[in-house]
Amino acid sequence: MVDVLFVTNRVRLADSNGIPQFGPTLEPQAPGNLWCGVASVNGFDANPVDPTVGTLAGISSLNQGGFLPATLDALAASGNDVLVFIHGADNPFADAAIRSAYNRQWLAAEGKNVDLILFSWPSRDYPSGLNLGGDLSDYRADRAAADASAFHVGELLRLLSALKPRLGARKLHLLCHSMGNFALGSGVGAWFAGSNPATPLFDQIILAAADEPYETFRSANGARLARLRELGAAITVYFSLGDLLMLLSRTVNDIVPLGMNGAAGEKDTGLYPPAIYQFVDCKDVRDWLGPNTVSEIDQSHQYYRQSQAARTDIARTLLGLSNERYFYDPAGNVWWLVMPPIAGV
Repeated sequence: MVDVLFVTNRVRLADSNGIPQFGPTLEPQAPGNLWCGVASVNGFDANPVDPTVGTLAGISSLNQGGFLPATLDALAASGNDVLVFIHGADNPFADAAIRSAYNRQWLAAEGKNVDLILFSWPSRDYPSGLNLGGDLSDYRADRAAADASAFHVGELLRLLSALKPRLGARKLHLLCHSMGNFALGSGVGAWFAGSNPATPLFDQIILAAADEPYETFRSANGARLARLRELGAAITVYFSLGDLLMLLSRTVNDIVPLGMNGAAGEKDTGLYPPAIYQFVDCKDVRDWLGPNTVSEIDQSHQYYRQSQAARTDIARTLLGLSNERYFYDPAGNVWWLVMPPIAGV
């Protein structure tokens, strides 16, 4: 059994088999209007490689407005760093909780033990799996919900600001995947637009396969992720031109996604100092884990947890270790995670 803490702005539904349920609509925008608790997940081993397994077994310590004191006391007593995870589209609450526990387990197998806090915004469950042709209306609804979660992302930042002093020397990290980056962009932009303080919260911020405009760090007037660096010490962006869902996002949204080409103007080390920003090109990653039944679309977009090279790199980043990437291109200010395939081989 793996326990993960969670924060969600989903509306609570009726219980099912004694387990609280959370739906695909947002709680009203009011201070403290978040559900917090502990999700227990079972069904996979200490080093999960099959992304299709896992079951939400129960929810405990549920409270609206913040974590219960006993939950915070247990977190404060732990010796682990804390990782906040914001999931992507096509993730109903149970799936988001399972994915969070899965991430915690593979990170531990890579040598990085964390206490994980999931932020689950109200994405939908796509009946046919994530397919931007057949599920276009669901995808657009998810994008609207991620954007509308800006206020609640701010409430999450307030909650984390109150938690951080209790962590002592332990580090607080952030990992966002796919459309979770869009929710983050809306939330961080709104946070600073509301004259909130630039309080350093995170040690490492990891943006993986970000379904967020690639101009986000250069947004005018501090919008989107232009001021994200003020909330963390370092930002690592993983992107891939081979990410099939990012290619579809470019078509549907008429944007260049951060998760496809990296950041606009990323070669400018004045704008993107390498000591703060690292851009990691994952287009040549092919070392997939798990069964062969997992689709190429899923692998190309979920490489952050389905590629051994990506897993190891993320864990080393969170551990504060030097990377073991293939190559750094100083002219482009980009890292290549693995060696490109050799023609004819």
